[in-house]
Amino acid sequence: MITDPDKLTGAVKKLAKEEGFDLVGISSAEPLTQAGQRLRRAVQIGCTAGMSYLQRNPAQRARPQALFPWARSIICVGLNYHFVPLSTTKNHCRLLISRYALGRDYHLVLAEKLQLFKDKLPRTIGREFRSRVAVDTLALMEKPLAQRAGVGWGGKNSLVINPEYGSWIFLGELLSDLDLTFDEPIENQCGNCRACIDACPTGALSELGLLDARKCLSYLTTEHKGNIPPQVFGKTSKKNVCIYGCDICQEVCPFNRDTPQTKEQQFHPRAETLDLNIEQLRSLTEPRFKKLFSDTPLARLSYQQFRRNLQSLT
Repeated sequence: MITDPDKLTGAVKKLAKEEGFDLVGISSAEPLTQAGQRLRRAVQIGCTAGMSYLQRNPAQRARPQALFPWARSIICVGLNYHFVPLSTTKNHCRLLISRYALGRDYHLVLAEKLQLFKDKLPRTIGREFRSRVAVDTLALMEKPLAQRAGVGWGGKNSLVINPEYGSWIFLGELLSDLDLTFDEPIENQCGNCRACIDACPTGALSELGLLDARKCLSYLTTEHKGNIPPQVFGKTSKKNVCIYGCDICQEVCPFNRDTPQTKEQQFHPRAETLDLNIEQLRSLTEPRFKKLFSDTPLARLSYQQFRRNLQSLT
């Protein structure tokens, strides 16, 4: 049984890399005080739009131990999902669907990989331990946790940016009662760059990395339940067209240039969806839509929302 915190941490990280995670860092389970304050401010000024789950007790979301009092450390992992830039291809869906949604749903992929990692870890460290897998499914502030764990820093595009992988990373966590050595945060390297802020066609971003979901194309086309304000799509151009998600702020980020291609085949685009054009998408029946996008992030979108997004482009 490994008892030394440094050796234990080394064994944990080694196994995480062997299980295919590109990034791994360790955070404490202590409160995320500043992140909690920012969230409360965002709720107060309405930037969380219709995301009621963020508005319910935001202070508690910044306290992992409020959910799991036994938690002592949080193993934060990152998985690269970048593939050959779609702007270099002739595929139609590069203009219609955010690249993170062209492959298998990352919630499923990361949850499965984290569960395997969790199941193997007791044999690696020589003891059982208490733990819980999380992939954007619990009331946790996973981006601030990843930042505190040294996975990356908080960019002005509101995403976690890593020096090697940019912001093309999916995040996941394994909460544990293990006594591990905590990592140091990475210094923010955005500097005076405003590429993402200036490129956002609806003005949803700010210098402080605050995202106004009321103006965000990604939120409006994925989570928003009502009609999309016509003035929002009116600010976009044909080259910025999207019916699910938005990659504009990532495409222009300097740290997203020349990033390595993902090793995870499940994140690669499905051939049957990549070549669809907007006319073909408009002709999809509900059964065909559900079959075509099963196990992808679009499966969380209702057919009515899908049709709404298509109609908003006309």
